Formats: sequence, C-alpha cells, structure tokens
Amino acid sequence: METPSESPRAKLVKGTAYSFMATVLVKLAFIVNSIVVARLLGASQLGILAILGGVISVVGQFAAFGIGGAAVKYIAEYETKDRSRLAPLISTTMSLICVTAGISALVLTLIANPIGNNLYNEPKMAGMLIVASVPLFLNALAQPFGGILTGFQRIRELSLRNIIATFLTVPFALALILVWGLWGAVIAMVVSAFIGLGVYIPIVGNILRDRSIRLRFTIDHTEARKLFRYALPLTLTGLVVSPILWLVLTILQQHSGFTAVGLYSVASGLSTSLLLIPTAISTPMIPLISELETVNKERMQALSSKVLHMTFVFFLPVTMLLALFSPIAISILYGDAYMSASRVLYFLCIGTFLIAFDNVIVCVLMGTGRMWVSFGLNVTGMITIIVCTLIFVPTMAEVGLGIATLISYVVYTIGVLAYARVKFGIVLHDIEIIMPIAAFGFVLGALPSFFIDSLPFYLASTVVLIIVVVATAMMLREYEWDFVRSILKKVSR
Repeated sequence: METPSESPRAKLVKGTAYSFMATVLVKLAFIVNSIVVARLLGASQLGILAILGGVISVVGQFAAFGIGGAAVKYIAEYETKDRSRLAPLISTTMSLICVTAGISALVLTLIANPIGNNLYNEPKMAGMLIVASVPLFLNALAQPFGGILTGFQRIRELSLRNIIATFLTVPFALALILVWGLWGAVIAMVVSAFIGLGVYIPIVGNILRDRSIRLRFTIDHTEARKLFRYALPLTLTGLVVSPILWLVLTILQQHSGFTAVGLYSVASGLSTSLLLIPTAISTPMIPLISELETVNKERMQALSSKVLHMTFVFFLPVTMLLALFSPIAISILYGDAYMSASRVLYFLCIGTFLIAFDNVIVCVLMGTGRMWVSFGLNVTGMITIIVCTLIFVPTMAEVGLGIATLISYVVYTIGVLAYARVKFGIVLHDIEIIMPIAAFGFVLGALPSFFIDSLPFYLASTVVLIIVVVATAMMLREYEWDFVRSILKKVSR
C-alpha cells in the first residue's frame, strides 16, 4: 500500500511496474488467443465475430455509462480530501451500474433479430447477440470494481486480477472454439465475463473491508450528480467512437464482405497489442494526475512532459519494427491466408505510434476532469474516419479502412498535442533529430507490403531499425534510465 511520503515518481514507478508485468502477460495471452482463433475460424467467420464485438461495444457504452471511469477520479480525490464520502460514492456507483447494465442487456436482446437478419442477413447473429447480453451485463458490473482498484491506486491488485482472469479464460475460450467454432467464441464471452467478475469480488471486498466501507444498493443524489457530470462527456465520447467504428466496419462488410472485416480485425488486434508501455504507464497515471492537480499543478505538468517523452523514445522502435517486418509477422503468426492484412498492419502501426502519445494526454484530461475537451477531440477524429472510409473503402477494401484509420489518428493527434501545449505547457523536447529518421523508416516500411519483399530489403530495414534504436537510446535522459531501472527492479521482485 502507498504511504503519504511516497513521491509522484515513486507511485508512477510502482504502478507502472505492476501494470507492465500484467500487461505483458495479458497481451501475450491475447496474441496467442487471437492467432489460434483466426486460424480456427478463418477470415470470414472472424469478420462476423468482429461485427458482433462492434455491436456489443456500442450497447456497452450505455451499460457502463462511463461511471467506472468517473469513480477513478473521485475515489482518488476523496482518498486525499474527504474519506467520509467514499462509502456513498462507491455504493452509488454500483447501484447506478446495475440499472444501466440491466436496461442495456434488455435492449441488446430486443435489437438482436433486426440486426442479424435484416442488416447483415446472417440469422445466426441474432441468437449470438441474445447470448452476448449476459457478458454485456457482467462486464458492465465489473467496470466499477476496476475503477475502485485504480482510484485507490491499488495497481498491484488490479494487475494480479487481470493476470488471473486472463489465464483462467484463455484455455476455456480455445477449447470452446475448437469444439463449437463461432458459437464457441460467443459462449467463451460468457465464461470470460463470469470469471472476470468472480476474480474481482474477493479482491475488492478485502479493500473495502479494510476501509470499513459497506456496499448498499442506494443512490446518493449528490454523488450521482458528480458521477454523471463527469461521466456524461466520457459516455458521449464512447457513443461517438464505438458506433462509428462499428459503422465503418459495416461499410467495409457491405462493400467487401465479412472476409475483409476479418483481415482488418487481424491487423487491428496485432497493432493495438503493441500498446504495452503506454497502457502500463496510463493505468496508475490517471489517479496520480487527479491527486497532483489538487496539491501541485507544476509537478503534474512536469510529470506529464516526462511521460510523453518516455513514450516517444520507447515506443518508436517497437512500432517501426512491426511496420518494417509486417509481411513476415502476418505470415508466421496467422498464415498465408491472412497476408493481405500486412498492408493494413503497416498503416495501423503508424497510427498506433500516434495513439501512444494521445494516451498520455488523455490521462491528463481524465485526471483533471476535462472530459468535454476529450469529447470534442474524439468527434473530430470520428468525422475524419467516416469521410475517409467513404472515400477509400469502396475501391481499396480493408486497406482503405487502414488508410482512413491512420488519417483520423493524425488529425486527432494534432488536436491533442496542440491542446496539451497551450493548456498544460506539455511539450515534446529533443525529437527534431530523430523525426526525419523515423519518417524515413516508416516510408521504408511500405516497401515490403506494397512493392518489394526480398532479403536485401530486410537487411536494409534492419540497419535503419538499429539506427533508430541507437538514436532513441541516446535521447534517454538520466531520470528515464533511472525510471527503467526502477521498474525492472520492481518487476524482478
């Protein structure tokens, strides 16, 4: 448990170490699971599964209603300022989630038939969506538990929970898919949701008992107003992002079929699995930013700038590696049937590099309660992806959606970094030297996917990658090396 004497850096190191360890294990399990699922189902059925996920994600925005994210901020704030408000806050959070999750699960069962039969002309999707209402409800209930752990900065317990839940879920999921195929994947969602919630309950229960907090099914109107005031822009952001991502997948399906959706989902899953470091840092960062805003805004600004710089330095070589060798990665992991996904993966790797920056600033926005700003930036990005999807997908299928996604990330990142610089004074230092090398590397990465796929090219790519690694290593400052050493020391324990 954290002590009052711990510095922001010590809290970030501790939280990042636990989060990084859990994220690595969970992501590795996710990659293995996604590879096996892709090979077992094939691109077409994987596309159906991706569409199912899109529908569930849209309805899930209403189920969760951003309340879990709001709980993170206010738990961290009350833990510092007024602990007497923690019990009514947490009880209100759980009570509201029960209501929104129950209504959303009912709505999903009602819309399942028209979506499956009428929109996609896939009757089996209707039954699958009805079954999916169960994990929708359970996963929504689990979100406040994650918010409680994050708000109290109990990142170790949260990381442990994620590891246990993942390694209990993956074997069941693979066995079910092996036996029942696509239906097995849907049933696996139910099993995963029960396991995830079941692992949360004893961990969170112990923390609440230590603080003498008893959960009651009651709603404190003062706390409810605070939660909704914070959660509303967060929910609206989700209601902009999730439906539009579902919409662009639907546009892709209508033009090119479920196979194209499956190819895109493979590339998307592999590229987002790279977000190990940004995810690990952002988990403890939100409550820490919320705490610092109330006591020391200058330290908040300094910490945010440092984290942004570290994200750039550590993440550039990783994304460039996958971009340069995307055909090899797809061929080895998913097989030649998915080789077309390497072109999509190239664009999404660049986009993932940009999203890593955005992650840091979004943590600052969430920690300081500037959710309407986040909403406005997301609206801009989503408008961009719709327009670009309508332009590129009809002629370029899944590659067109990859291009549309990258353009939307570029627009979103420009807005995020501009706001961070003006409002918080957060800037990226010392990147002028590496940026031309990075740009050259990413341009070079287009060659194997679109033009050249030969050994001499990969040898040249390796040289470029080594140059990038050396250049970014030289950009590391002493405190960043110290930060890495501290994390490695924590992980090794």
